[in-house]
Amino acid sequence: MIKPQAAVTMWLSLGEADESNGAVCYIPGSHNREIRPHAKTRTLGFSQGISDWSADDDAASVQMVAGPGDILVHHSLTIHRANGNRSDHDRTSIGFIFYRDDVAIDQEAHERYQRDLHESLRNQSKI
Repeated sequence: MIKPQAAVTMWLSLGEADESNGAVCYIPGSHNREIRPHAKTRTLGFSQGISDWSADDDAASVQMVAGPGDILVHHSLTIHRANGNRSDHDRTSIGFIFYRDDVAIDQEAHERYQRDLHESLRNQSKI
């Protein structure tokens, strides 16, 4: 919902993030390609997913273990995901997004997305 795709996300870990609680995974070099097709998921908190995900994507993924105070930085086009938390401890973090000064946010598309997401979650009794 931004044009051009020129933003950086910083993910600050406030605790331990590892394989057991779903640490962030990246596909290295994916920021050099165009945005892949997305579709809704049924995962609360991750409402969009790549719809043509493949075994090749799984093989290319690199999981980033992080401790308190570690920060992960990625370009807006970098494919990233987090697996579910199978542990008894949280994966607590803070995210920051920084946009290049010529980036425009499509506010109408963003508001439409938020309305649709809210309605969908309400219809599923998730909120």
